[in-house]
Amino acid sequence: MKDEAAFRVWLANGAVLGPSARDANGEHPLVAAEATWSAMEQEGCYEVMLWESVLLRLVRGYAALENEQAVRHYATKAAALRMAETGEDGGWLAVAENPRKTEAWAGRGGAKGTKSMQRLSR
Repeated sequence: MKDEAAFRVWLANGAVLGPSARDANGEHPLVAAEATWSAMEQEGCYEVMLWESVLLRLVRGYAALENEQAVRHYATKAAALRMAETGEDGGWLAVAENPRKTEAWAGRGGAKGTKSMQRLSR
């Protein structure tokens, strides 16, 4: 996936905003995820294979940008959906409670932070 590869490069390069932060479609790496999440909420349709990847991207991206409010918001949504599906939060509540402790915070984990955050969706 070109989009995922571009997102990983963006994270590895420190999640810097600007022209170099565009994906294959010329958009900021979080635009497509925001639009997809918005559509899912409007429709009330949460396909597990989609919401997990969308919310993981939003949490990782906003953690790299140090947007604590957005990380809490999306991690809380992920926890609720995971609880509804499995009865467990899958680690999302810990992220929502303290976003600064994730490896993805401020891009400090680079590719390592990306892998660590991926464990949440499993």
